[in-house]
Amino acid sequence: DPLISGSIKKAGDTVTFQIFPTLTANDISTTDGSYTATEISPTPVSITINKWKSVAADIVDIVDAQSVLQYDAEFAEAFGKAIGVQQDDDVLTLVASLTTNVDDSGGAFADAKILAAQTKLDNLEVPKEDRTWVLAPVSHADILTDPRFSEANVTGFSKGVQVGDGRVVGLYGTPVVVTTRVTTSGANRNNVLFHKEAIGVVMQREFKMEKFMRQQFSTPYAGSALYGVGILRDNHAVRVTSAA
Repeated sequence: DPLISGSIKKAGDTVTFQIFPTLTANDISTTDGSYTATEISPTPVSITINKWKSVAADIVDIVDAQSVLQYDAEFAEAFGKAIGVQQDDDVLTLVASLTTNVDDSGGAFADAKILAAQTKLDNLEVPKEDRTWVLAPVSHADILTDPRFSEANVTGFSKGVQVGDGRVVGLYGTPVVVTTRVTTSGANRNNVLFHKEAIGVVMQREFKMEKFMRQQFSTPYAGSALYGVGILRDNHAVRVTSAA
């Protein structure tokens, strides 16, 4: 990508994103055809590669001998899941540091909070596509108690328009992810509505998977990943707190 520069070779390296500005249309003179050009000045935002994480396991020989599992494949899959959870934690930790759009009123996660958050991004002309809600389970439960999201007699449709199979699948057209990884500040959970350009994750192209030297009757497996996370466009996200 020409708007991204830098490479990941070691911890401390940086990758820089060039945030392209929004352009506007201008008049062309009907007299002489002259026009005013806008000088393009992308905003650089850097992410430092400062997270080096490992997942390690020791498979005792007797366990290996008595199992039908293929431990190389099992460890590789488990490693990917563990690193994915860690990166979710790292990204969601950034939510508490958002400053542009913040609802820190706490309380129940209600319809008024949802609409206010959407309106903030709409007013900033953040694209509706590629937005996602990330909610704590307690906030998700708050929504399920609101009849406008769950009861067909209120929505006027054959079922609650926002709810499918007992869970909220979308809020006014925006997908919803429910996870326990949402962070807590004081007595509140830090739910977030964000566009995909709000936060960046940069990592090595290849994970490093290894078997270490045997020193006892077991096989040590380990995997490592080098990456960094950072806020790219603070105004492309809304932190919405609710009671924990």
